[in-house]
Amino acid sequence: MLSKEQHDIVKAAAEILKGELKDLAPGTPEDKAAKVLVYKFGSFTIRKAKARKVQNVRAGGEIEVPERLVVKFSASKTWLDILNGGTEE
Repeated sequence: MLSKEQHDIVKAAAEILKGELKDLAPGTPEDKAAKVLVYKFGSFTIRKAKARKVQNVRAGGEIEVPERLVVKFSASKTWLDILNGGTEE
């Protein structure tokens, strides 16, 4: 569980990243993903998700999910090591 101080740091970092990604999204090229790298933390990539059909379990039948922009996060090796009980190099 995060302490109050750690929670505030994570919340501030999330707001900064949210602003950076928001600035990138409209300018994302059709054929190339936009990327924001945070040293020793990970990378956020904006890419297009293709339109697809999914099953609606509750109502039955298929639903068409339109093409859209999605954000993918990839944690850095350093961050993964810290999260899994290792130490920072």
